[in-house]
Amino acid sequence: MPYYGLATRAQAVVMRALGTPLKAITQVTGISTKHIGNLLKRAVKNGWRADWVLLNDHLKDKPHLGRKKKITPDLE
Repeated sequence: MPYYGLATRAQAVVMRALGTPLKAITQVTGISTKHIGNLLKRAVKNGWRADWVLLNDHLKDKPHLGRKKKITPDLE
């Protein structure tokens, strides 16, 4: 899945909240219609309402899985 910057994700959520059709949002942002729905659900789950200001915390990424990088003296 491609990565979309915070500003692009915010644009998609706000456009959808304003009633913009999904096809138009996809054309402007490049985000799939399914992903736009997921972004909107995540924003609402994180406390956003359509009549409030959209904050970074409403669209924050989930922690990424995987091994954490170890910094050794050789790498410093």
